[in-house]
Amino acid sequence: HVEAEGRAFYDAASKVARVEKLEVAGTFEGETLPGGRASLALAANVEHDAGKQTLSVAGLELEAQDLELTGDLRVAGLGSKPSAEGVLRIAPFNAKELLAALGGTAPETADPDALTRVSLEATVGGRPNALVIKPLVVRLEGGAIPPR
Repeated sequence: HVEAEGRAFYDAASKVARVEKLEVAGTFEGETLPGGRASLALAANVEHDAGKQTLSVAGLELEAQDLELTGDLRVAGLGSKPSAEGVLRIAPFNAKELLAALGGTAPETADPDALTRVSLEATVGGRPNALVIKPLVVRLEGGAIPPR
């Protein structure tokens, strides 16, 4: 079951289509899903400029399997050589619980609290057949792995 809502606008003169406050929510069932069921919720403001051949997703919020991803993305060159750039963040989550929910096994750690509070932040960019993530910041239990 999937539900979607938002306010759509189109300006024919400028060739700009926009959906404000887009919200999509769904519940999916099947034996290949962890626990046989998964929920997904997405919210964003989306704009496509056909004249400039761009697509932007601002205020992205995605929730799935106890993960919360936020960010902003922009794609340029849609009609010729597409390229993308943006920032994505994953709010703190318990990696051990996520691995278990996905049917995996968490690695053994000396500290029982290890991997229970993991977050990520990445600046992303790319073009066809290439993805650049720089910097990627991974935080574990309050500390951080230095970006490279």
